[in-house]
Amino acid sequence: GWQLYRDTTNRGPLLYTGTSTTFNYEAYGAMGGAYYFHKFTLGFDGYQSVLEDLLDRRTVLDFHLDSGYITRNAPFFERFYGGGLGSVRGFAYRGISPREGRESDPVGGNFNLEGTLQLNFPIYGENLRGVVFTDVGTVEQDIRIHTIRSSVGAGIRLVLPIFGSAQLALDFAVPLSKAQEDTTQFFSFSFAPKF
Repeated sequence: GWQLYRDTTNRGPLLYTGTSTTFNYEAYGAMGGAYYFHKFTLGFDGYQSVLEDLLDRRTVLDFHLDSGYITRNAPFFERFYGGGLGSVRGFAYRGISPREGRESDPVGGNFNLEGTLQLNFPIYGENLRGVVFTDVGTVEQDIRIHTIRSSVGAGIRLVLPIFGSAQLALDFAVPLSKAQEDTTQFFSFSFAPKF
């Protein structure tokens, strides 16, 4: 596979200006193997400072968009799933997925489209921040969109400088629209570079 990447964001633990775009292509089975398919993913992140207070703390508007497509039938562990932090919050990890079988097990999809609009603002100093957000997205068997999931919520971010740009994230989200078989989860917790 190969990757194209372009980044114009600022450096530091808080991203407040610029964009980041990533395009990935992966070919499976080209050198032999049990599966043969192609996987395309596209990610876009945009950041814009909308307010700066007297202490130079920034309020930032973030926009995130992720999409992917798989040709042919990939095994379930290579397919797309949605839900959870970094995806559509308000849904459980892998809670958004096409389902099959007697137990309606999540089997993943060949197409995904997810987006987030988030306002990130200071609460105390530079290390404790709040967010309000809306997430939308879907995971489908093919490129046709059948059900759009959406949620709204709020959360806090604790930036720990001793871990570089890692943040402790705690979010509460409520689904606004969902499919009947989706699995919901109101709280999300993570320790990751950004969210």
